[in-house]
Amino acid sequence: MRLELLCAATKLFFKRPAEMQHMLGRLLEAAIADASFTDVHDRAMMYYRMLQSDVNAACQVPNPNPTPTPNPTPTACQARALPP
Repeated sequence: MRLELLCAATKLFFKRPAEMQHMLGRLLEAAIADASFTDVHDRAMMYYRMLQSDVNAACQVPNPNPTPTPNPTPTACQARALPP
């Protein structure tokens, strides 16, 4: 259940970054601090490090093949991929 919550929050962060940034930060902090679930701890560390180093690469981990949505506004991943 914890892995699913972490993955869902990360996916939602890339779709709605402004609304999810604080929640994902608290979730990553809690998952990293609790070493009793090593798989959750390791996944949280991976997401945290990827978000620090390369946001586009981090976007591809939980969303390898993003499905097109009917919403015309670009997601955080798409906005970062667009040229300036």
